[in-house]
Amino acid sequence: MERTSNVVYEPDLEIDLGLELETAGNDELFSFHSKEEVEPDKKYRPSEQQLIQEGKLGGSDLSARIKKATFGSFNGQPACLILIRVDFCPKGGSRSWFRFRSATIQADFSDLDAVDNEETSEASEEEDEEESACPLVLRLYPELIRGHVQTAANKYNIKGYVEPAGVGAGAEIGAEKTFLSEGLHLVHGRLVGDPETGAKWSMTENEVSRSGIYEQPIFAVIVRHEPEKGFAMKLRIKAITYGGLAVKGQKKPRITFKRRSLSDTEVLDNVDLEELTEMRAKLLGKEGPGGGRPAT
Repeated sequence: MERTSNVVYEPDLEIDLGLELETAGNDELFSFHSKEEVEPDKKYRPSEQQLIQEGKLGGSDLSARIKKATFGSFNGQPACLILIRVDFCPKGGSRSWFRFRSATIQADFSDLDAVDNEETSEASEEEDEEESACPLVLRLYPELIRGHVQTAANKYNIKGYVEPAGVGAGAEIGAEKTFLSEGLHLVHGRLVGDPETGAKWSMTENEVSRSGIYEQPIFAVIVRHEPEKGFAMKLRIKAITYGGLAVKGQKKPRITFKRRSLSDTEVLDNVDLEELTEMRAKLLGKEGPGGGRPAT
């Protein structure tokens, strides 16, 4: 259920320094991205919430950890359920100049023996045969969450000066005009690739409440894989602050997953991903982004 609230406030004076245009053409200047050689793959460690990505810029930072990985089956095929928790920590809180107004999170899956290449990958002559065996994303969550719809009434004073036709003093006239605008917090997930070897989520803040994106989202994927081979995951994150600065995750190694036992038979078909991640409840809760608080 969507909740609509009416908020009337005078718009703040905003200064645009054009930082977003600069960062769009020069990620290296503002991103935390290393050109060093990629570290060797790291094995998934089920005994801890493993750090898989982090980045920092100007006091604002982000990180991602594997919350849990469960092996089992989906539609009768060997599969693995992975929960990924991301933390966005803006400098000065969720309403500062450094708050995160948007972010993209992408998880790509590949065979253990595949070469990690973030730029391009050339098609193989045996592509059709490889497609049937490569890891595939069968489910992802969230797919689409639309947060609270919030309406703002922005008042503007319009003034003018009228010069009379004859001799005499002019007159100043004015009027107050109200413009309505709407905003909502949005999380949109989708499959990536053909075949579907990745999942990507986009997050945007509620432009009316200016409360930033949700600070601790959890994402879920169910990946089909070859049981004896295992698979690898590469996570990439990029977040944009209100001031236009791009904070990117470091060039971290892939995380490899492999069944300890081929007898893992947990059925993942009916797993409630909404309940596991609690994303919908948190985003649509009273304290969720854009949950009725006016911009200040």
